[in-house]
Amino acid sequence: MTFTTGKLVTAILLSSIISVASTVTVINYAPNLVAMPVRQPDIQLFSISLDSKVVCESDSDWSTIEEFTKTINVRQDSTLVIFFSAKVTTQYSVNDQTSPSLVYLNALVDGELTNPSEVIISYMEDDSNKGSTVVYHYSSVSTGAHTVSFEWKNRGINCCALKESVIEIFVIPVVNTG
Repeated sequence: MTFTTGKLVTAILLSSIISVASTVTVINYAPNLVAMPVRQPDIQLFSISLDSKVVCESDSDWSTIEEFTKTINVRQDSTLVIFFSAKVTTQYSVNDQTSPSLVYLNALVDGELTNPSEVIISYMEDDSNKGSTVVYHYSSVSTGAHTVSFEWKNRGINCCALKESVIEIFVIPVVNTG
């Protein structure tokens, strides 16, 4: 696109034409555009699916959920994004059905807490099923084998059960921009 007014000529399209006293100069800002190939990130996915019921006893301390433990092999320095989803039910073990189960859930990578921690997945005052989905994040995972596990505790007087549980672990490579 070129605009002409008397002796002044100007063009803008990755270059400029400058006219001063009838002398025209072309300045190229990007004379050699080269498409740089960008490698697709090597995203890994690991899954755990469990249809059977897992029970957290009433008034319990932190305990590992063995069914939800998985060892993964990370191919390069990465960040983990962990999705946990399950149907949560309360199992009344006492006559007082107004007392809820209060269940906390942690995700751990090699025994270290992820973010967020101590997430409440169940606070139930009735006997219905409720879905619960939590997303955890853990950064700075180095190349090699790592163990992803879950632990829970129940601060209520009734038992809690998880069923139809699905865990998806996304391994997203850290891109070195330096």
